[in-house]
Amino acid sequence: MSQYQVMPKQGPKPTRPREQKAAVPPGEDWQQLAQWYLNTTVGRAYARLSGDFNPIHLHPLLSRWFGFEKPIIHGMYMAGRAQAELERTHQTAVQRIDVAFKRPVPLPAKIALWQKPSNDDNSGHYQICGAEDHLQRLEGSFTLQSK
Repeated sequence: MSQYQVMPKQGPKPTRPREQKAAVPPGEDWQQLAQWYLNTTVGRAYARLSGDFNPIHLHPLLSRWFGFEKPIIHGMYMAGRAQAELERTHQTAVQRIDVAFKRPVPLPAKIALWQKPSNDDNSGHYQICGAEDHLQRLEGSFTLQSK
């Protein structure tokens, strides 16, 4: 004999207010280093390169199954892109980089890389924000190799 328990229907879930769009870019201590436009194919290209074929990066329908309206770019792609731009800007290799992921980057996207150098000129902080909405997507710190 089988017994089934059914949960009674509950009322509608309260809706969360939509995230407010930031009106201003990072503060005046921050310098914008670059802006990038990421088209919808960059997620699939990075998946082939990295071997990470997570569906949230590949196709709009597949990403919806996981709660995203659009495919999102790989976080490690964004971290690697930030490191490459920091190295190009400073003309030296990054010895250490830390990253904290704040929000996904839905594709297509126009994003901006910002940096805030430290007093020692050998390290600093960076963040990637939406170029138009200025919402922070990821942030971190870096240390350059000694020159």
